[in-house]
Amino acid sequence: MNDVILEDKPDPGPLDIIENCIMVINECREWTEDIYDEMPSDKVKIMSNAFKLIAKVQRNLIAKQ
Repeated sequence: MNDVILEDKPDPGPLDIIENCIMVINECREWTEDIYDEMPSDKVKIMSNAFKLIAKVQRNLIAKQ
């Protein structure tokens, strides 16, 4: 999971990553599922990856405390 959509910040912080993942999840929720046949499964994959990335960033934040 190396692809992350981020703003034009050279070194995004953990909260920036979480915020962008939440934006991706919200956008996915609004997509209509009749655009193409694989759309429902792609939405699940995209949202699942975003949630996994959020969990990973949260674990790293907790470990640093």
